[in-house]
Amino acid sequence: VLGYEIIFTSPPIQSRIPDNPVLSPDLTLATDNLIARLISIGAIEEVNEVDGEFISSIFPVPKSNGKFR
Repeated sequence: VLGYEIIFTSPPIQSRIPDNPVLSPDLTLATDNLIARLISIGAIEEVNEVDGEFISSIFPVPKSNGKFR
């Protein structure tokens, strides 16, 4: 990854793992489809858990055309 390097004075620590949002069945399906599409085009990949990693929730955001990002 190329870009700006953030210089930390000490390693950042995530104090807790965030809760996943509760999604309706429709949003769950949309999220699953988005993830599958991103994997298929190589934009993201499944990885194994690593100590010290940062974990964030995933949630769909509706676009004006009715699809999700």
